[in-house]
Amino acid sequence: MVVLITNDTSNGQKFFLVSYFYVRGKKNWDKIFRELSEKHGGIYVLLDSGAFSASQAIKEGKQIEPLRVEEYCDFIREYKDLLYGYIVLDNMNDPQETKLNFQYMKEQGLSPIPVFSKDSS
Repeated sequence: MVVLITNDTSNGQKFFLVSYFYVRGKKNWDKIFRELSEKHGGIYVLLDSGAFSASQAIKEGKQIEPLRVEEYCDFIREYKDLLYGYIVLDNMNDPQETKLNFQYMKEQGLSPIPVFSKDSS
């Protein structure tokens, strides 16, 4: 998932979907969003884990750092002031892992948006 960002919010664009997979470890990734928020009286940033992007990268043979729920939670806490919401770290191939990640995030005092797959119970 790639986020296309523009400094032109004249069309009323205030909602942005950001992939943790792409921004983790990047310095100042939040700078443009903070500037847009100041300039336009607030914006809404929804954070997705990027699990699909990570699985695609692995399928393509790329060497990537795995997504870890503990690091995802740390990232959310660090940027919580900027985030409108955040989606649970899901595993499309393992609904049980998704459920455990959801429970872990809740235990950490976070309120993730759940993800349900067709195999979820």
